Amino acid sequence: MEMVKSPGFVEILSSASRKIVWYYAKNLNNTAIYSDFLRPLMPELVNLLKTHVQKHAIKFNLKLEATYNRPNVPNSSENRAFKTIAVEIFPDSDIRTIIEIAYMKLTKEKDDYSGRGSGFALESIDGLLVAVYKYMPMGGSSYIELPAYIDRKRGTINPQNMDQECFKWAILTRHVAENLSDKYKYEVGRNYKKHEDKYDFEGISFPTPLSDIRKFEKNNNNVSINVYGLEKKFQIPKMPRNLKFKLSGQEALNQHKLICGAHKPILPEMPKEGECLEFEAWKKTQRHPIVIYADFETILMKTDEDKGDNTRVIHKHEAMSYGLIVKASENVPIELLAEYEIPAGPVIYRGSESKTDVASHFVETVTELSLKIEELLKTNKPIVFTDEDRQSQ
Repeated sequence: MEMVKSPGFVEILSSASRKIVWYYAKNLNNTAIYSDFLRPLMPELVNLLKTHVQKHAIKFNLKLEATYNRPNVPNSSENRAFKTIAVEIFPDSDIRTIIEIAYMKLTKEKDDYSGRGSGFALESIDGLLVAVYKYMPMGGSSYIELPAYIDRKRGTINPQNMDQECFKWAILTRHVAENLSDKYKYEVGRNYKKHEDKYDFEGISFPTPLSDIRKFEKNNNNVSINVYGLEKKFQIPKMPRNLKFKLSGQEALNQHKLICGAHKPILPEMPKEGECLEFEAWKKTQRHPIVIYADFETILMKTDEDKGDNTRVIHKHEAMSYGLIVKASENVPIELLAEYEIPAGPVIYRGSESKTDVASHFVETVTELSLKIEELLKTNKPIVFTDEDRQSQ
């Protein structure tokens, strides 16, 4: 980010269609406290996001970059970045509150890193990177004609509404379709509106994003919504969340055919009496490229606890500290580990009178590492053929 020479947020990069724009605020004053660096940027960040959201809905995320080192260890400086997930912003969103929450998440991630006992100390705060994405949420809107290959099957009702409440009219269709002729099934008017009180639409926005469907299901306990896409394979309908009974008879058969009809029948082969199942396909196994090795140290704490009539517990193991190391195979580039902030050296955490959460801290740390490793394993690196590789083919 050497190109940034002026204070505040500076646009540093954008995609060809400007669907993604990156801004960077460099720590030109060498502020050494995170809150003192972030807080003055708040008003400018609010205005920046407001400018984008006036054009269309957006998503944004923050990346707080810093440098850490091991005190008194030469050449130990390492870059660290604390990130937030992408968050949606709409024209009516409370942008300041959303940024406040993002700041708190950055601070928590920074505190968690500092508390892991890695031995690293803050050397400098480098800057704040903001990515702004054009957001086109999938959701219901107004009337759209059905594709001919669906419409000609005469198995659907597509309400012809002039407002943005397409989701509501689609829900009410089942009540309108019961007794009316085809003409009135499609035209939204009093025939639909008189059924509005049959469901609770409180908190549902129009046009309706997919995220509001779960909210609608919570408002209406006996309703389950299935959503299908036209450009991809149809999804298998999910069963209602609050079924209080099992399906039976023809209804159960129809549901079974719907879910299982597309698959070939199978016949499970059970072992003969006296035999044991044993895994034999070892040639099909693969070593996992990344493994976490960990160890705990505990302390015996005196206690006096009865366990039943004849047993008394006089000592109890309490976790005192832990250490872990992430071991990657040789074909995993070190640069890739650094990119996903996976530590290459030992991580040590020591408890104290004020930090008695050693076990839960270990679980949180390993969970966080596992998620980062999962993202790393999704990375596709191009295969580079050397002259020696080509000659051996």
